[in-house]
Amino acid sequence: MDANVTTVTTWTSEPDNITELNGTLSLGSTGGDLRWQFWEYRLSLQLQAYVGLVIVLTGVVGNSLCIATLTFAKVTSTAVFLINLAWADLTVTVVGQLCRVFPNTMFGFDTARYHPWICKIWFFLNHSAATISSWTLVAVSIERVIVVFLPFRVRSYCTKRRALTATVVINILCTACYLHYFWTYGAVYDDQGKLQAGCTILLHNPTLVPYILYVRPWQDFIIRSAGAFILLSTCNCLIIGRLMYERVHRKTLSASMVGDEKKIRSMTAMLLTVSITYLICFSPMHIMYLFDKSDPFGWKILHRWQAVVALRWAFAIDM
Repeated sequence: MDANVTTVTTWTSEPDNITELNGTLSLGSTGGDLRWQFWEYRLSLQLQAYVGLVIVLTGVVGNSLCIATLTFAKVTSTAVFLINLAWADLTVTVVGQLCRVFPNTMFGFDTARYHPWICKIWFFLNHSAATISSWTLVAVSIERVIVVFLPFRVRSYCTKRRALTATVVINILCTACYLHYFWTYGAVYDDQGKLQAGCTILLHNPTLVPYILYVRPWQDFIIRSAGAFILLSTCNCLIIGRLMYERVHRKTLSASMVGDEKKIRSMTAMLLTVSITYLICFSPMHIMYLFDKSDPFGWKILHRWQAVVALRWAFAIDM
């Protein structure tokens, strides 16, 4: 979940009480405002709680098995990317869902609002891991393009060392893009020292305000969403087009070449499925950031349209 300055200006920014911001509001409490009167808000919490539990269970088990299987098997260049992808997805599942969304919706305990440094670290790890996942998948897709278009140069181009180098570069660049959360996010207090928000954008530094308000949203959208989306779509179109072309000309291939082609097609089809599934699952969240950039949870909800926004967030996060 991403909270920014629109949380302070658009939503009623005064919390019910200090304990709510510190995470003591549970599913069964009234909270002193109108949020519990709206079925949209109640449904949003249920979706995040129970669908999030399924995501945690499948994500932790699936990614752990993937890491164990690929690590102890013969490590190829593709396996290097897939191991990095599994670690990134596991981090998003544990940090994003298990450590914040699940306890917040099930028990009303928001870990990110418990301490400013927890807020900073949560945003840094969650967004860095999500971006690493996106660009690792892009790297896998680019490798598949090379395999499909240049099958006789795969051994020289797609080596384990080059995959490791690409993985390190991806991880460093993606984490560097989100170091700003250590300076731009934290707890906000009013002039009397009363806590207004436990985890949101910090506007006390005039030098960083233009970056936070105008540059950061587009930077996040381009790096985390649009850039990876465009490259994945391009690679997938190239792969599909090439496979269709080869299918038409398969009769001209020898028996040995047909066998090698089947192996390449099988691996490519599997990775292509992963890429398309990623695009389908992440598109709602990427689209949501263009319209609803404020985090509706943890603030007073006085109108139905605010509860509808909370429901949209729940659908987008749990896709």
